[in-house]
Amino acid sequence: MLPPADGFAIYRLVPPYELRQELSAEKLAASRLPHGALLVLRIADPIQAVDSACQLIPALRRRFPHVPVALQLTSLSPETLLLAERGIQLRARALFTTEAQPYPDLRFPFTHLLDPADEVLEWLTLRRVHVPASLTCVLQRIFRTAGDFATVGDLLDAAGEAESTMRASFRRAALPAPREWFRLSRALQAALQIQGHPERSLSCIAHDLRYSDQTSLIRQIRHCFGLRPDAIRGTLGWEWLLDRWVTRVAERPADPVA
Repeated sequence: MLPPADGFAIYRLVPPYELRQELSAEKLAASRLPHGALLVLRIADPIQAVDSACQLIPALRRRFPHVPVALQLTSLSPETLLLAERGIQLRARALFTTEAQPYPDLRFPFTHLLDPADEVLEWLTLRRVHVPASLTCVLQRIFRTAGDFATVGDLLDAAGEAESTMRASFRRAALPAPREWFRLSRALQAALQIQGHPERSLSCIAHDLRYSDQTSLIRQIRHCFGLRPDAIRGTLGWEWLLDRWVTRVAERPADPVA
């Protein structure tokens, strides 16, 4: 059961993000939210909302790890500014005002990660994917620099690590092999470009992200998420894509230890 939404009205947005559906906390707790959905907390009482945010936002993220949470501010009072700061600390993914148009105004914050390594690793804890401290730095390096290397082997060589050694370490930790994380990082970067620039062609995005061609980009996205790029275009949120990846990669046979 979710905690009471004191001070908030809760809305569900689904693609194309034009119609909002208000839900009570009780009804939401029993809901099944589709991939691409967003949850918007609209401030009804700023003072109450500040107090309840510490319980409600983490509870929503645990209950729906594939659905990001946004805050809709009704004013710029000291209370709402405090709530905005609290929301950022609690990993609310976007802030917007009552005058904003949801899809255009949410597109930027939902498709730009300040630190992809930090945000993805924090999200993995919601999905109960445990990453040992000894491997955290490896994943951080992959998510921060994958776009600079042709293969995960090149990336690990540059860091002074042998791919075979890292593959064995990841397998002992019951984690996907480094090359799967490398593919995820690249596919996620491409997906965010597709979401953030729906008017751009796949060939342009593939060129900008150093894919050999458009077909390679499509193949990477399909491998990681089981989707064609057209299914991503017009959606918001990377959490639902990671949720699909976690499910898909768990079904694949593990790489043999060299």
